[in-house]
Amino acid sequence: MDIHPACALCKGACCESFAIPERPFNDGEGDTNDWIQAHADIVVHGMILVQRPCKHLANGLCSIYPDRFTCCKEQAIGSVGCLLSIQCWRLGEEADAILALID
Repeated sequence: MDIHPACALCKGACCESFAIPERPFNDGEGDTNDWIQAHADIVVHGMILVQRPCKHLANGLCSIYPDRFTCCKEQAIGSVGCLLSIQCWRLGEEADAILALID
């Protein structure tokens, strides 16, 4: 399994938190967006960052990587969610080193 150098250094910041777009949801009840807002840790650049580690993260690696969730497979290196996770969980020089490896 090839791991991008930024991911190898980062060791799962995106698995410790996730970002979803801040937008209204239509769930028929009208309260899903309120629930999300109530649980949001940070709202940055139109994204809600929720800081909750994945139970499948083990020593900085995904323990179910071949069968990981679709949203994890679709998480692009350097995406807004990726960058927010790095900046929130890997502060300081470590974040700078990771960000320098992202194209």
